[in-house]
Amino acid sequence: MKINHESGQGPVKESRHTVGRKSGALLTWTSLFIFCAMFSFSLLSGCGDLSSESDEASGVLSGIIGTVGDGPESLRGGVTAFAAKNLEIAAREFSNVSASDSASLSEKAIARAGLGWVLMKKNDTQGAYESFRQAAPLSIDAAMGMVTVAVEGNSADKIQEALLAIETLGCRDTSRRMVFNIPHGVSEAQTRSLMACLYGFLGDVMSGRHQYAKANELNGGEAAQFISAMRVLDIEP
Repeated sequence: MKINHESGQGPVKESRHTVGRKSGALLTWTSLFIFCAMFSFSLLSGCGDLSSESDEASGVLSGIIGTVGDGPESLRGGVTAFAAKNLEIAAREFSNVSASDSASLSEKAIARAGLGWVLMKKNDTQGAYESFRQAAPLSIDAAMGMVTVAVEGNSADKIQEALLAIETLGCRDTSRRMVFNIPHGVSEAQTRSLMACLYGFLGDVMSGRHQYAKANELNGGEAAQFISAMRVLDIEP
């Protein structure tokens, strides 16, 4: 595989040949990193197909924290339908919330992120990406969805857009998660480690090392988990 680097999009410290040679390994550890480390749940071990790993990850909705709270009934219905693999019903319910005048902005963001995962399961990656993009200003879950689509499509442009979404949201998310089963949010060290991973994917080693150094300073234990990112960025454990 080749990574489609566009000219003028940030410094690239390794040659295109070097980055291309590493791209197969990058796809594997990036997907595992995003869903094992960032979201703290386990995928099947080994180096499987990226699309199947994304599908497995999207299934984490079945482990939802049981409190879509006092939100719209359609939002609860969408989550329930998704967990039961009733994708058409889930899509309809999430779409209803997204279009509702009475739903809050955060509820709409949850619904759009949920719709993105429905579309991912239906192999509509473009539709999924647009749904994630709409929700990303309010939902780091949706920003992670953008990352998933970007990595699966091996798209440097989309990865850079996902990085911008993460940077815009900020690197610390302590909210109780409504879609992914994370009760206490994601630490800044984890987020910065993810960013280091993505910069490494793009071949921007300088930015990757910068983010990794910040992650290591914040929490060396969490940063040390990401051994694959460290190796690609030529950082000694």
